[in-house]
Amino acid sequence: MNFSEAYTEHSSKHRDYFPIYDNIFSNNNIDRNESYKILEIGVDIGSGVRALKKYFPNSQIYGLDIKDECKKHEEENINIIIGSQVNDKILEELAKKEFDIIIDDGSHHNNHVFKTFDSLFKSLSNKKVGLYIVEDIHTAYWPYYGGGYKNPNSSIEKFKNLIDQQNLWCVRDPISCHRPPYEGRNIESTYYEKWLEFIQFYENIIVMKKRKKEARCSKPI
Repeated sequence: MNFSEAYTEHSSKHRDYFPIYDNIFSNNNIDRNESYKILEIGVDIGSGVRALKKYFPNSQIYGLDIKDECKKHEEENINIIIGSQVNDKILEELAKKEFDIIIDDGSHHNNHVFKTFDSLFKSLSNKKVGLYIVEDIHTAYWPYYGGGYKNPNSSIEKFKNLIDQQNLWCVRDPISCHRPPYEGRNIESTYYEKWLEFIQFYENIIVMKKRKKEARCSKPI
């Protein structure tokens, strides 16, 4: 079953996203019949959470939205939480659930997207999947959403910075086997150096995967 086949009702999700999702699920050996705990940020008319339920029939689906009326989309295996994706109490509540997969299709405001990621990526369960997916990255380039091309405060620039954090040992460790030798810098390791397995940039979608084991954070031997 392709992911697009789960969307049998009207949805605002871009059709170009479906082959990307098929690629993500295939590359990460995700079994749609396995039992996962999945969060979609942004419920709206409910088509997304229902499609996730159809595609992952044995999983628990959670949706988060600020609109009270979204509670009506609750049904068996679909749980709706009402609140903001940047509310600290809501983020604490979500973090306790240790989701296997998180999809951010929420406000798309640049000051929301990375805060939500920074709060919830740490709580992702890495026992089965450990994927965090952000949709609609085009808003990172739009001033209306607090973004802008090469704006250091945009979500796209903050996600790009994760590449540097993932490779901090290259900055910190002295590399005496190279000529001229690199003496290294006094720089602390971060959570992402330890736990970010990869970050992938698709057109309009970013995917981060959490490691199953903490990285060595050291130069190769």
